Amino acid sequence: MNPYKSLFALAGAVLAGFGFTSCDDDFECPPVYIPEATWEANTPIAEFKQNFWQYASGTEYASIPLNADGDSIIIAGRIVSSDEGGNMYKQIVVQDQSGAILIGVNASGLNEGRYKLGEEIYVNLTGLYVGNYNNLMQIGQPYNGSIGRIDEDVMKAHSQVNGLPDPEALAALAISPSIAEINGWKKNQEDLRKYQSVLVTLKDVSFEGGGELAWSDNPGGKYYTTRTLTDAEGNRLNVNTSNQCNFSSQMLPAGKGDVTAILSYFKEDWQLVVCDPATDCVGFDVVPADNVVFSAPLTSSMEGFAIENVSEIPASLGEAWKLDTKYSCMVAKGYDGTKNFATDSWFVSPVIDLSGMETAWATFRHAQNYFGSAALARSEATFAVREEGSAEWKKLTINYPEYGSGFNFVSSGDIDLKEFVGKKVQFGWHYISTASKAGTWEMNNFMVKRQCVGTPNIPAEGPDTPEVPDTPADAVFSESFATGLGAFTQENTKLPEGLTYVWSWYEQAKCAKASAYATKAYESEAYLVSPVITIPAAGAVMSFEQATNFFGTTEDARKETSVCIREEGSSAWTALTVPEYPATQGWGFVASGDIDLKAYAGKKVQIGFRYTSTASKAGTWEFKNLVVK
Repeated sequence: MNPYKSLFALAGAVLAGFGFTSCDDDFECPPVYIPEATWEANTPIAEFKQNFWQYASGTEYASIPLNADGDSIIIAGRIVSSDEGGNMYKQIVVQDQSGAILIGVNASGLNEGRYKLGEEIYVNLTGLYVGNYNNLMQIGQPYNGSIGRIDEDVMKAHSQVNGLPDPEALAALAISPSIAEINGWKKNQEDLRKYQSVLVTLKDVSFEGGGELAWSDNPGGKYYTTRTLTDAEGNRLNVNTSNQCNFSSQMLPAGKGDVTAILSYFKEDWQLVVCDPATDCVGFDVVPADNVVFSAPLTSSMEGFAIENVSEIPASLGEAWKLDTKYSCMVAKGYDGTKNFATDSWFVSPVIDLSGMETAWATFRHAQNYFGSAALARSEATFAVREEGSAEWKKLTINYPEYGSGFNFVSSGDIDLKEFVGKKVQFGWHYISTASKAGTWEMNNFMVKRQCVGTPNIPAEGPDTPEVPDTPADAVFSESFATGLGAFTQENTKLPEGLTYVWSWYEQAKCAKASAYATKAYESEAYLVSPVITIPAAGAVMSFEQATNFFGTTEDARKETSVCIREEGSSAWTALTVPEYPATQGWGFVASGDIDLKAYAGKKVQIGFRYTSTASKAGTWEFKNLVVK
């Protein structure tokens, strides 16, 4: 089913009713006004974009001149966007068979009046301006030194609408690529130019958090919320939604279906813009309107939740639990920026009434980092429920993030509350830290619902204990990284805005991993530092296994990764000579050979694995099975 076709079939029926229903003898039916353009298009949109593509990035913009023949440059296409839902604001997107382009117009309600979804429009571009907003090409006029919106009267003088909305013609313009294809298009300028702003229909896809999250984290607030669309192969695509659009508080569609949207672009990545979920998202599971019993985004306020501390919280922390409006979540941590503290604290919901319900389910989103191991992440960050007035908590099973994945939010899963149906309850998030290790736990988007739409995502019990390599009998120190980063700590010398970490634990390869690439390369410098190790008086050797990839060349990998040593209490690192490096880039681990530590015999030292990157290239370094003997 094509949502645009169905929408305009309805519109066509309404118009037909006006045109063909018989009238009373005393009155005449008003004629249906059909606009007619007198201009002729002389430039395909793709040709125009190619001729002016230099203005699709950077800060320059340009006045659009006459063409080589001395005529105005006129494009023609269908209006493929709608601002009625408020997600497109003061913008229209025009698309022909060759491509599409966005036009900024300083007026609201554009689709309600002059520029209806599906109508053909002719636009005289000569005398207007071309530029970009964060690398999305658009037509406008100068505003404060950059490209802005066209005044409404200027747009009227530069455009002519032709005919009524045509659902068949509109449906024919939508293309149906896969998410993998779309992600591939941003790798070259020709595809980027061709597909920016086109209407796409993505088939058999699902929303991360569908049926659990609203379109917006902050309905009615400023700015935007980014959600994620996925396919069966795990490919992902951003979906951008204005917090002020009229569907911002609605739940994301659950299950699988088809999504029709504008393929927009922001900085260096694609983002979908859905105009109206009612018509643009089809085939998904139906979510009952009264399904949500309680919802708390926890992105901009604590919304009546309370903090209950089991132990005294150090003054330098203030609280173990805090609202972080920058990252739109609640954060629990026992680290004040300089040292770890022992904490024991609950984050507690208001009382929630489950009376009169046959079933009930709870969900939330969360992320974890710096716990040291997967086992600690599960034992020091737990979710529980208690009846109103009771002090006794019952732990509930939840899904946890893959340990070492950083601050990547995942769903808790659908938590079955059948034992508590008919009761009034409170929910609690229990965080613990120690003076030797303090992880960080983030959570938001808590919801209690009457029923699961589709198949429930039942949380799994903890994973099987991973296989840990045997420690050599003569080892002074060893760390396999099979279950986490152990007692290693991170020292970030240069951590740019846009990155929250460089070093992490990679569960799939059971290793420590360094990378400063997150949609783009960042300049960074970071150490993964061992605990203090006492080197025997007779000396010792150290060895480990490593893999390098994406460094450009193997020589770059040698320069941008190094192993260092420092004496206890010192801040000065000394580079160690690593005998063997991987001869080729890839994920195959290579033994380092024995690194001689006899110069540090009888001393207490720390080993530091130093990773660096640049804004033009950020490789990935993995290592494991470190042994000092």
